Amino acid sequence: MTGLVRKATLLVVLGLVAATSAIAGIPVPANCTIPTFVDLVACDGTGALPPAAKYKATVTVRDIGNFPVINATVSLSFCADFRIYSVIPGGTVVGSVFTNTALTDVNGQATVEISGAGNNSNGGSFGTNGLACVTWTANTVVLGTSNVAAYDEDGATIWPVQTLQGVQTADLTRFAQDKLALPPVYKPRSDFNHVSGLDTGDLTFFAQYKLALPAYNSNCGTLN
Repeated sequence: MTGLVRKATLLVVLGLVAATSAIAGIPVPANCTIPTFVDLVACDGTGALPPAAKYKATVTVRDIGNFPVINATVSLSFCADFRIYSVIPGGTVVGSVFTNTALTDVNGQATVEISGAGNNSNGGSFGTNGLACVTWTANTVVLGTSNVAAYDEDGATIWPVQTLQGVQTADLTRFAQDKLALPPVYKPRSDFNHVSGLDTGDLTFFAQYKLALPAYNSNCGTLN
Protein backbone atom coordinates (compact mmCIF):
# COMPACT_ATOMS: atom_id res chain seq x y z
CA MET A 1 0.00 0.00 0.00
CA THR A 2 2.87 2.31 0.86
CA GLY A 3 4.36 1.72 -2.58
CA LEU A 4 1.05 2.56 -4.24
CA VAL A 5 0.82 5.76 -2.21
CA ARG A 6 4.33 6.72 -3.26
CA LYS A 7 3.53 6.01 -6.89
CA ALA A 8 0.33 8.01 -6.67
CA THR A 9 2.17 10.89 -5.02
CA LEU A 10 4.85 10.76 -7.69
CA LEU A 11 2.24 10.83 -10.44
CA VAL A 12 0.59 13.84 -8.85
CA VAL A 13 3.93 15.65 -8.58
CA LEU A 14 4.81 14.81 -12.16
CA GLY A 15 1.39 16.00 -13.23
CA LEU A 16 1.85 19.29 -11.44
CA VAL A 17 5.31 19.73 -12.97
CA ALA A 18 3.90 19.02 -16.41
CA ALA A 19 1.03 21.43 -15.87
CA THR A 20 3.39 24.15 -14.63
CA SER A 21 5.70 23.60 -17.58
CA ALA A 22 2.78 23.82 -19.94
CA ILE A 23 1.78 27.27 -18.71
CA ALA A 24 5.30 28.58 -18.11
CA GLY A 25 6.08 31.24 -20.67
CA ILE A 26 2.43 32.26 -21.00
CA PRO A 27 1.94 35.91 -20.03
CA VAL A 28 -0.02 36.43 -16.83
CA PRO A 29 -1.49 39.96 -16.68
CA ALA A 30 -1.26 40.17 -12.88
CA ASN A 31 2.51 39.64 -13.11
CA CYS A 32 3.05 42.06 -15.99
CA THR A 33 3.59 45.80 -15.89
CA ILE A 34 2.31 48.34 -18.38
CA PRO A 35 2.56 52.15 -18.29
CA THR A 36 -0.30 54.14 -16.84
CA PHE A 37 0.12 56.65 -19.67
CA VAL A 38 1.37 56.59 -23.23
CA ASP A 39 2.58 60.03 -24.36
CA LEU A 40 2.36 61.06 -27.99
CA VAL A 41 4.97 63.72 -28.74
CA ALA A 42 5.98 65.65 -31.82
CA CYS A 43 9.32 65.68 -33.65
CA ASP A 44 12.17 68.18 -33.74
CA GLY A 45 12.96 70.48 -36.64
CA THR A 46 14.68 67.67 -38.59
CA GLY A 47 11.67 65.37 -38.38
CA ALA A 48 13.34 63.15 -35.79
CA LEU A 49 12.05 62.10 -32.39
CA PRO A 50 13.68 64.24 -29.68
CA PRO A 51 16.14 62.13 -27.66
CA ALA A 52 15.29 63.89 -24.40
CA ALA A 53 11.53 63.62 -24.81
CA LYS A 54 9.14 61.20 -23.08
CA TYR A 55 8.30 59.24 -26.19
CA LYS A 56 9.11 55.70 -25.08
CA ALA A 57 6.67 53.28 -23.48
CA THR A 58 7.87 50.04 -21.89
CA VAL A 59 5.95 46.93 -20.92
CA THR A 60 7.30 43.99 -18.90
CA VAL A 61 5.88 40.53 -19.55
CA ARG A 62 6.09 37.73 -16.94
CA ASP A 63 4.58 34.28 -16.64
CA ILE A 64 2.84 32.43 -13.77
CA GLY A 65 6.17 31.95 -11.98
CA ASN A 66 6.92 35.68 -12.35
CA PHE A 67 9.71 34.84 -14.78
CA PRO A 68 10.27 37.06 -17.83
CA VAL A 69 8.68 35.88 -21.05
CA ILE A 70 11.33 36.22 -23.73
CA ASN A 71 10.55 36.95 -27.40
CA ALA A 72 6.90 37.58 -26.67
CA THR A 73 5.14 39.65 -29.31
CA VAL A 74 3.91 42.79 -27.58
CA SER A 75 1.27 44.89 -29.30
CA LEU A 76 -0.36 48.14 -28.35
CA SER A 77 -3.46 49.23 -30.21
CA PHE A 78 -4.67 52.83 -30.17
CA CYS A 79 -8.31 53.78 -30.35
CA ALA A 80 -9.42 55.89 -33.30
CA ASP A 81 -9.10 59.14 -31.29
CA PHE A 82 -5.38 59.22 -32.13
CA ARG A 83 -3.21 58.85 -35.22
CA ILE A 84 0.43 57.76 -35.25
CA TYR A 85 3.16 59.00 -37.59
CA SER A 86 4.28 56.65 -40.33
CA VAL A 87 7.96 57.02 -39.38
CA ILE A 88 7.42 55.08 -36.15
CA PRO A 89 9.00 51.61 -36.50
CA GLY A 90 6.87 48.50 -36.14
CA GLY A 91 3.57 50.20 -36.81
CA THR A 92 0.67 48.99 -38.89
CA VAL A 93 -2.85 50.25 -39.41
CA VAL A 94 -5.87 47.95 -39.42
CA GLY A 95 -9.00 49.85 -40.33
CA SER A 96 -8.84 53.04 -38.30
CA VAL A 97 -6.79 51.55 -35.47
CA PHE A 98 -3.02 51.85 -35.26
CA THR A 99 -1.06 48.94 -33.80
CA ASN A 100 2.61 48.89 -32.86
CA THR A 101 4.45 45.63 -32.18
CA ALA A 102 7.78 44.70 -30.59
CA LEU A 103 9.50 41.61 -29.14
CA THR A 104 10.47 41.30 -25.47
CA ASP A 105 14.12 40.97 -24.52
CA VAL A 106 15.82 38.68 -21.98
CA ASN A 107 14.21 40.69 -19.20
CA GLY A 108 10.77 40.27 -20.69
CA GLN A 109 10.67 43.94 -21.65
CA ALA A 110 9.67 45.64 -24.88
CA THR A 111 9.96 49.37 -25.53
CA VAL A 112 8.18 51.20 -28.32
CA GLU A 113 8.89 54.66 -29.67
CA ILE A 114 5.75 56.63 -30.38
CA SER A 115 4.81 59.94 -31.92
CA GLY A 116 1.40 61.05 -33.03
CA ALA A 117 -1.50 63.44 -32.75
CA GLY A 118 -4.91 63.71 -31.13
CA ASN A 119 -8.40 64.45 -32.36
CA ASN A 120 -9.34 67.28 -30.00
CA SER A 121 -11.24 69.67 -32.25
CA ASN A 122 -12.79 72.05 -29.72
CA GLY A 123 -12.13 70.83 -26.20
CA GLY A 124 -15.50 69.14 -26.07
CA SER A 125 -16.18 65.52 -25.35
CA PHE A 126 -14.98 63.33 -28.20
CA GLY A 127 -14.55 59.57 -28.08
CA THR A 128 -12.66 58.41 -25.02
CA ASN A 129 -10.63 61.62 -24.59
CA GLY A 130 -7.59 59.40 -24.14
CA LEU A 131 -9.08 57.33 -21.33
CA ALA A 132 -7.92 53.70 -21.57
CA CYS A 133 -7.18 54.38 -25.23
CA VAL A 134 -4.29 51.93 -25.61
CA THR A 135 -4.76 48.19 -25.21
CA TRP A 136 -1.64 46.09 -24.56
CA THR A 137 -1.35 42.44 -25.52
CA ALA A 138 1.47 39.91 -25.30
CA ASN A 139 1.18 36.82 -27.48
CA THR A 140 -2.54 37.66 -27.83
CA VAL A 141 -3.04 37.81 -24.03
CA VAL A 142 -4.60 41.14 -23.07
CA LEU A 143 -2.47 42.78 -20.37
CA GLY A 144 -4.52 45.91 -19.76
CA THR A 145 -4.98 49.48 -20.96
CA SER A 146 -3.20 52.83 -20.70
CA ASN A 147 -4.37 56.40 -20.97
CA VAL A 148 -3.06 58.53 -23.82
CA ALA A 149 -1.86 62.14 -23.76
CA ALA A 150 -1.13 63.99 -27.01
CA TYR A 151 0.84 67.23 -27.18
CA ASP A 152 -0.39 67.76 -30.73
CA GLU A 153 -3.97 67.86 -29.51
CA ASP A 154 -5.69 68.59 -32.81
CA GLY A 155 -3.31 67.25 -35.46
CA ALA A 156 -5.64 64.39 -36.36
CA THR A 157 -8.88 66.37 -36.45
CA ILE A 158 -9.03 66.38 -40.22
CA TRP A 159 -7.04 63.22 -40.86
CA PRO A 160 -6.06 62.04 -43.48
CA VAL A 161 -5.51 65.60 -44.73
CA GLN A 162 -2.01 66.49 -43.55
CA THR A 163 -2.20 70.16 -42.55
CA LEU A 164 -2.52 70.37 -38.75
CA GLN A 165 0.73 68.74 -37.66
CA GLY A 166 3.06 69.54 -34.82
CA VAL A 167 2.53 71.38 -31.54
CA GLN A 168 1.04 74.80 -32.22
CA THR A 169 -0.57 77.63 -30.28
CA ALA A 170 -3.93 76.14 -31.20
CA ASP A 171 -3.03 73.06 -29.14
CA LEU A 172 -2.71 75.26 -26.06
CA THR A 173 -6.22 76.52 -26.81
CA ARG A 174 -7.48 72.93 -26.97
CA PHE A 175 -5.83 72.21 -23.62
CA ALA A 176 -7.47 75.27 -22.08
CA GLN A 177 -10.84 74.16 -23.42
CA ASP A 178 -10.33 70.74 -21.84
CA LYS A 179 -9.35 72.32 -18.52
CA LEU A 180 -12.14 74.90 -18.39
CA ALA A 181 -14.97 72.79 -19.79
CA LEU A 182 -18.22 72.80 -17.82
CA PRO A 183 -19.26 70.47 -16.43
CA PRO A 184 -15.67 69.43 -15.69
CA VAL A 185 -14.74 66.08 -17.22
CA TYR A 186 -11.31 64.51 -16.78
CA LYS A 187 -9.57 64.21 -20.15
CA PRO A 188 -6.32 62.22 -19.99
CA ARG A 189 -5.38 63.45 -23.48
CA SER A 190 -4.37 66.77 -21.84
CA ASP A 191 -2.91 65.31 -18.62
CA PHE A 192 0.76 65.69 -19.50
CA ASN A 193 2.10 65.31 -15.96
CA HIS A 194 -0.10 62.29 -15.22
CA VAL A 195 -1.55 63.46 -11.93
CA SER A 196 -5.17 62.59 -12.76
CA GLY A 197 -6.19 66.18 -13.28
CA LEU A 198 -5.55 69.15 -15.54
CA ASP A 199 -3.42 71.79 -13.82
CA THR A 200 -0.60 74.28 -14.33
CA GLY A 201 1.91 71.44 -14.21
CA ASP A 202 0.52 70.25 -17.53
CA LEU A 203 1.29 73.67 -18.99
CA THR A 204 4.92 73.25 -17.95
CA PHE A 205 5.19 69.99 -19.86
CA PHE A 206 3.46 71.56 -22.86
CA ALA A 207 5.90 74.48 -22.85
CA GLN A 208 8.86 72.09 -22.88
CA TYR A 209 7.71 70.80 -26.24
CA LYS A 210 6.41 74.05 -27.68
CA LEU A 211 9.30 76.28 -26.63
CA ALA A 212 12.26 73.88 -26.35
CA LEU A 213 15.38 74.48 -28.44
CA PRO A 214 15.83 72.77 -30.78
CA ALA A 215 12.08 72.78 -31.17
CA TYR A 216 10.23 69.54 -30.49
CA ASN A 217 7.00 70.81 -31.97
CA SER A 218 7.23 69.76 -35.61
CA ASN A 219 5.42 67.00 -37.45
CA CYS A 220 7.01 63.63 -38.05
CA GLY A 221 5.80 63.09 -41.60
CA THR A 222 2.49 61.46 -42.45
CA LEU A 223 -0.13 60.41 -39.93
CA ASN A 224 -1.34 56.83 -40.25
